[in-house]
Amino acid sequence: MGDPVKKIESKLTETEGQETEKTGSAEIIDLSQKRKEKQENELQGKIEQERMESKEQFKSLIDEVSGMYENLPEAMRKDFIIHNGEILDETIDLAIRKGLGKEEIKMAELAAILHDMTKADSVPEKYKDIPNYALAMHAKTATEKVPEILTDERLKELGVEGDPEEIRQQVSKAILEHMGPRPGFMTYILEKFNQDMEKIGEEGINYPEAEGKISEVLLAADMKSLAGEKGRNKVLSIRANAKNFIEIDLKTVDEYKKYGIDLTQGEAALLSGFDSAFQARDMQKDPKNKEWVNKSIEDSKKAEYDFSGQKVTWQEASEKKRQYEEAKSLEEARKKIEAA
Repeated sequence: MGDPVKKIESKLTETEGQETEKTGSAEIIDLSQKRKEKQENELQGKIEQERMESKEQFKSLIDEVSGMYENLPEAMRKDFIIHNGEILDETIDLAIRKGLGKEEIKMAELAAILHDMTKADSVPEKYKDIPNYALAMHAKTATEKVPEILTDERLKELGVEGDPEEIRQQVSKAILEHMGPRPGFMTYILEKFNQDMEKIGEEGINYPEAEGKISEVLLAADMKSLAGEKGRNKVLSIRANAKNFIEIDLKTVDEYKKYGIDLTQGEAALLSGFDSAFQARDMQKDPKNKEWVNKSIEDSKKAEYDFSGQKVTWQEASEKKRQYEEAKSLEEARKKIEAA
């Protein structure tokens, strides 16, 4: 049977070894976590430093773009300026995390600052009856304006190093490609725009996919902004002022009324904004970018939004959407039974 004392001693030694193993593993995990936290803190410090330096370096350019929105309603103008600031911040964040070089980061920053600069431009007289002309064409018209703004002299004044022509080409490419293909309401806008242009014998616009580090960073940053609270405010501002979006949202309101659900115009606009956010998330090829965008969506669900003075929330709007989809599904099932 053996010595019971030795058995106990052997068991104690085995147990102590297991505990030491567990403690060692815990220490390794703890050190690994601390190392990751240190690296993230250092990286975040680098990002914040670049953001501060960029806004100081490009202040004159940022102010110039902000001045291009003077003809917009105050709330809409404010949203555009906030959006541009957010895009610059997110572009710097992603560009540094993806290891872009110094010159590439500066070109990405310039593209972020200029990407929406012509969105509020007056529509040429020959296109005044084409809905959403400025919205559909703004990336193309912005690229056409890049050489006029980023002259050799201006780039020198801004302290941007590198070949001026290469800088203009890369910035223009990123601005053009950040528009295509886009999810949600922009897909609708571009399809309708191209149809309207065809009716007057003019060519429409088809934006190419984002290719290359700078273009991909700008697109991902813009999609993250679209998915977040500030981006949602921008979308709501547009939908509250653009005639075609007002018509679409009111049509949605009427559709819900058929099922006895009192959806407001603001809630219809909010649901559409979130749909675009979900599509922006799902179009991300990089899983990390998808996770990045999804966090913005989840955080934005907690916010209370303003739609022309009316407060709207995701919780109330999504609950009404659930009721609508359930009621519609029941009606379709009933029709199938009746037709059988």
